[in-house]
Amino acid sequence: MGSREAVALLAAAAALSYAWLTWASDAPEDIHPASSPAGTTVNTLEDVQAKTIPELVAILDECEGSLLVEAAVMRLGDLAAFTPLQHQIAAASGITSLLDRLADMDCTRRCAAAILSTLSNLVVNDANHHVVGTQMNLELFLGWYKDNDIDVKQACARLLKNLSMWERYAAELLDLRAVDAMARDLFQRDCPRLDDTILQCWLNMQYPEVPFCHLQTMLNALEGGTPQSERAKETTMRLLLHCAKRDEASNGFVQHIVACLASLDFFMDANNVPDLFGYDELRQWYTERTMFEKAWAT
Repeated sequence: MGSREAVALLAAAAALSYAWLTWASDAPEDIHPASSPAGTTVNTLEDVQAKTIPELVAILDECEGSLLVEAAVMRLGDLAAFTPLQHQIAAASGITSLLDRLADMDCTRRCAAAILSTLSNLVVNDANHHVVGTQMNLELFLGWYKDNDIDVKQACARLLKNLSMWERYAAELLDLRAVDAMARDLFQRDCPRLDDTILQCWLNMQYPEVPFCHLQTMLNALEGGTPQSERAKETTMRLLLHCAKRDEASNGFVQHIVACLASLDFFMDANNVPDLFGYDELRQWYTERTMFEKAWAT
């Protein structure tokens, strides 16, 4: 190779190197290898447990949907089990951040279940429930409840159960037809834990002015059902006792309650009387209202 060719080749190589360096310096940041400026904190799954509440909330606000966000939510859920920390989470705008994440169309079912569980811990605090229980949020929660994922459904049912401890939210949930959605799931999903939560939610809704139509929906779902846990059986007894004491129970509604009781195996088993609250009172009530029918049949 002549001296002229060698010089030309070296010049071309130098020009190419300069061009690449110029392009690299102007390229968008996401093309470069991930790096963090000096003095910043790199969040990892390993250090989430050591984060403060404001730092956990910052992860919700600043990070895209990821396992890191789910880990931060779950950590907040653990902390929200303690009353003093419930106040701190609210003070750090944690409730707002959780609700924003839940409303995000990119929120995964796994993340939604974690958020709903965390909110169910936070809402039992008198200082927090008014932030969580707005009508817009109640509609959001019911939307998630209707999702077919059992973990999401269970977490949401627990949140609705806790909210329904306040009569104002119970009334709003009834207006939003929450009972109808839950009635479709009761005893239908082979999930005793979900059944227990639904029944407890309905029991919380038994304030004096609860519309009659919702009680009928509850009875329809209870009739022919099979409560599996002792807790579910007792809650069922409490619900039916509430219904039996309503003014409507002196009219046609009584036959619906009688039919419901007659369909429950544990109630009709005379050889194995359950030790449940309200059982004896309901047994007497049931006997008094079926005595005439039995006499007529004989």
